[in-house]
Amino acid sequence: MSALITSCLNCFEPQVLDPREVTLHVATNGAGRYVTACTACGVVLSRPIAGRSLELMIEGGVRPIDPRDEPSPAKPPLTLDDLLDLHQLLSTSTWFANLVTEEPAE
Repeated sequence: MSALITSCLNCFEPQVLDPREVTLHVATNGAGRYVTACTACGVVLSRPIAGRSLELMIEGGVRPIDPRDEPSPAKPPLTLDDLLDLHQLLSTSTWFANLVTEEPAE
């Protein structure tokens, strides 16, 4: 695997990235966008990428994400009742303890 070098748009520090730390979204038209976090200031960097730069990023070991390959949700979406239950849970002083000790629903 290769190291990828970029710079942060927030703190201007050079970034040497491990390809595993980069998320690469590629559209069907060949354009893409990469997302990573600055190791100096922590800001999330999101930049467009295309052409040879995109090819180099893939050759460097970044695995692209194809939007057509998005996994389907395993559970149904939240309902208004779910949100109300969450709101009521968060209004208690013991919500975190309840959350971590509750058995997962199946």
